[in-house]
Amino acid sequence: MPKKLFGLMIVCLMLLGIQIPITALPLKAGETFSDYKFINAFEGLDIRYPTAFSYGSPDNGYYYVAEYTGKVKVFDKNNPKVMNIFLDLTHKVAAIDEGGFLGLTFHPEFEDNGFFYVFYTILDPDRLSDQTCSPCLKTVISRFQQDNNNPLTADENSELIILNYDLNSRNHVGGNLLFGPDSYLYIQIGDSSTTGQNLNDFFGKILRIDINNQSEGKNYSIPYDNPFNNNTHGYKEEIYAYGFRNPWRGSFDILTGNYWVGDVGATRYEEINIVHKGGNYGWNITEGEYCQDYLPCDTSGIIPPVYTYGHNETDSIDVPYGGAIIGGIVYRGTEFPEFYGDYFFADYAGAVFVMDFDETDYSVTSITKLFHIKYTLSSFATTPNNEFLIVQIYGDSIYKMEELSIIDKIPLSLVVSFVLISTIIILYRVFKKKQKDKI
Repeated sequence: MPKKLFGLMIVCLMLLGIQIPITALPLKAGETFSDYKFINAFEGLDIRYPTAFSYGSPDNGYYYVAEYTGKVKVFDKNNPKVMNIFLDLTHKVAAIDEGGFLGLTFHPEFEDNGFFYVFYTILDPDRLSDQTCSPCLKTVISRFQQDNNNPLTADENSELIILNYDLNSRNHVGGNLLFGPDSYLYIQIGDSSTTGQNLNDFFGKILRIDINNQSEGKNYSIPYDNPFNNNTHGYKEEIYAYGFRNPWRGSFDILTGNYWVGDVGATRYEEINIVHKGGNYGWNITEGEYCQDYLPCDTSGIIPPVYTYGHNETDSIDVPYGGAIIGGIVYRGTEFPEFYGDYFFADYAGAVFVMDFDETDYSVTSITKLFHIKYTLSSFATTPNNEFLIVQIYGDSIYKMEELSIIDKIPLSLVVSFVLISTIIILYRVFKKKQKDKI
């Protein structure tokens, strides 16, 4: 056998012996750390910078994608390559820094009334010359209605503004909208670089309002059991819970009704919280479970997070360049019974995790890294049958989880070695045949 062929075979045999496990390789986008992978749920989607994903009603068969720059697109779940522009607000949305088109949710009775709700930012017309925040933004939360004559289009002229307020900065805007099991609308708002402790404003708060009834000249009313309803201190009656920095994404467990929220930290910790009515979640007194700036502080009355992880974490969950939690969902689907009742969450940097916890005291029993998706993530979503999806903002994709096949589980080193050895055998046979032909 020629020396070069013999050397290549030795290399292949060495690779076979090494069998480098995939979890020992450096963290790379698109790498799995478990028996599961994430793949495109809908091939051929024409979307740009998606921030939210939803279905209008369980039976209408359509999915809706909100884009950062101001469009909402709609497609039939059986024909994702054909997309329609459901709503176009690009002429008014100010997609600057952490502002933009950030939230989308549908009325529980959307099938009957066609109502849906959006969270976006605009340039503040009253502060165009204000140099302290230039360009200054304003948040708008409003209701639109589906066109009566065309279910694939919204009536832009139907906009009814629910809330609007000036932002102090273009960061920590929040943006999540969702309906609770009580049919009230929950609004997750960031601290806008201020504090979550001041009950006289909306910043760093979660609001709860009744959008089915109007009162006191507003396009909503205050639920009777809101914690600060009818207070005499001037506190905002819309507040449901407070002490958040940037509660970017959250969801309700459809079985227990628990309200899970991921709160983006500052320089040290990311939080997972179960939110209770009237609860104080610490910011800006605490970050995670710890006092801000390592200084002594009074933590009495503060509800600690269910779980925290540090920036540049390298041990428990290994987010080597993470630092912005994407609040997820408690899984109640049927495709993965092994994860039923577990909490899925992610980090903006692309890592996806599942958390197992004790359902009596919510103590965490395990955290497992499942996958690292290429580019950055923005949101979780659920399907009508309670399976979950992940929205990738820079990469323009919607992902679903899938169990690895037997082929997928074969170590990469073994595949490479097999191919190389097969190639060498073929080359060697060709070489021997040529030698034989010369004789």
